[in-house]
Amino acid sequence: MTQIKHQETDKTVVWRSDIIREIVIVAAATGVSFFVSARYDLLEKIVNFSNRYEAYEIDEWISVAITLVFVFLGILINRVRKHTCLISTLKKSNQDLESALNEVKTLQGLIPICSKCKKIRDDKGYWNDLESYLEKNSDASFSHSLCKECSDELYGNQNWYIKMKKKKGID
Repeated sequence: MTQIKHQETDKTVVWRSDIIREIVIVAAATGVSFFVSARYDLLEKIVNFSNRYEAYEIDEWISVAITLVFVFLGILINRVRKHTCLISTLKKSNQDLESALNEVKTLQGLIPICSKCKKIRDDKGYWNDLESYLEKNSDASFSHSLCKECSDELYGNQNWYIKMKKKKGID
């Protein structure tokens, strides 16, 4: 449950930062547009151009062009936002994979093991129990139990074991 809340918090923070970034971009674009219009008096030039070439309906073409610019700008902003979100997701996934990889310890190569008692010879030539060797050289730990065959071999002739098997319906 904590993990889910943590992920939701991260998404909320990313969402808020995306909104702030988009507001800053729109404000900057508006400022640049205002500065350019004021400096070069673009609107007046567009109106004069439109009046001179009224037969070509330039003003409609200009409004279509401006609309297309804003549509493409919106699409571009959306793609940049999605791309940024994907990059942050990939970075987090890579960090998770790297941390998981750092935790993995593997045994490689030939491991000399006794055919009878299953002890393993280490690099120093000492014979170790299988469990202790694997616990020392990997992140594995053991819990012990008996398989059916070993249980039968060890306790097969004892009355309590025979009664337990009959009670459980094991034969």
